[in-house]
Amino acid sequence: MSFYLFTKDVRFRALVNHELTNCCISAISMEQALKLHDSLVKDHHAVIVIDENFPEPTLAVFLENLAYHRIQAKKIFLVSPLTPKAQTTCTIENHLLYLSKPFTIGDLLGAIVQIAGIGPIKGHLSHDKLVALEKIQQREEDPFASILIGKSKAMLHIRQTIKQIDGRFTAIHVNGESGTGKEIVAELLFMTTGMKKPMVVENCAAFTGGLHDSRLFGHVRGAFTDARENREGLVMMADESTLFLDEIEVLDLTVQGKLLRLLETGKFRHMGSDLISTSHFKLITASNVSLELLLEQNRLRSDFYNRINRLIIDIPPLREHKEDIPLLIKHHLKNRGEVRELDEDTTRRFMEYDWPGNIRSLFNELDTLITFAGTHDTLDENRVLTSTCLNRKEIKGYQKITSIDAEDLPLSAERHTHYRKNIINGTCG
Repeated sequence: MSFYLFTKDVRFRALVNHELTNCCISAISMEQALKLHDSLVKDHHAVIVIDENFPEPTLAVFLENLAYHRIQAKKIFLVSPLTPKAQTTCTIENHLLYLSKPFTIGDLLGAIVQIAGIGPIKGHLSHDKLVALEKIQQREEDPFASILIGKSKAMLHIRQTIKQIDGRFTAIHVNGESGTGKEIVAELLFMTTGMKKPMVVENCAAFTGGLHDSRLFGHVRGAFTDARENREGLVMMADESTLFLDEIEVLDLTVQGKLLRLLETGKFRHMGSDLISTSHFKLITASNVSLELLLEQNRLRSDFYNRINRLIIDIPPLREHKEDIPLLIKHHLKNRGEVRELDEDTTRRFMEYDWPGNIRSLFNELDTLITFAGTHDTLDENRVLTSTCLNRKEIKGYQKITSIDAEDLPLSAERHTHYRKNIINGTCG
């Protein structure tokens, strides 16, 4: 496997070869190009890089010769910014890729990898450059891997779904238990829209009393008793951007109807006002339970349900993708600037626990370990002096132990029994 460079620019060819450990196969004339026919026939994974300044009409003859001999090599055309095909930096059509000038050698190598993978340039790069290029390729293929952590099928599927949607949505719903990372998914969806205004985020559980309407649509002064000044509202703040509403299961049914009308017409009224305002935004909703269940329980209007259930991303609970726990641990410890690792026993307990609080609970537990770690070399659950999600069940069990001496108990059990007794007796320490 190799790549071939066709250009009359000798300086450009020399520049490319200077960056390579082994030079590419190249030609600066039609005669040289035709001599490469045998090599191209044998190379079933060739990539041909063709500069638009390659002599005419010899370029057309060369391409006709490739077609005549059914040489299915992938081709990259280096074109000027004025060429219609170069409206974007890199455009792919079937087995053709148009790379717009000016570009760096890194851009050229990246284009080769994009259209044909790493194979054609493996023999032309040093090990270090090849490893660096592979890392870049991995980031491009899975650009959200450093944000939505996990290598399980579920996490890979979610990231691929977000990449595939690529901001092309008007309304989308994210479903998952509390602590699974719904807001992170919403942030990634927003990132793909390319919108410049920040996303407006609100948890519907924060709406108290009859404030759903006011918080979402705003109000004018005097609309109700405490309305002492005009308020813009979330939907106006989200104009030309994205509105993320979490826990929509608590959203008032009447407000759902108003929000539905806004999504369909782009029009709404502030509370207490007869004037019509407009707002156009993308809507991301989230809930801890499925939309179908909310519909069955009459907590969701059927017309609003039909509007937001077109695209749904389901995030599984952590207990269903435990293979991601080591990566999540590593990610959180790195973010905390913590270089120590969990000891073997604590790691085992982390893997065995079902984490009903999901990722949020996992991170909280790690923070607790760090708090009690002191100057020790590892993070050990047995050093934690408070009740945690991992030892809470064990503490209850210790109340049944009455006939065994404390010295016969494991250190963690003895300690927790000691603290339980002190709490009961009203003492500490």
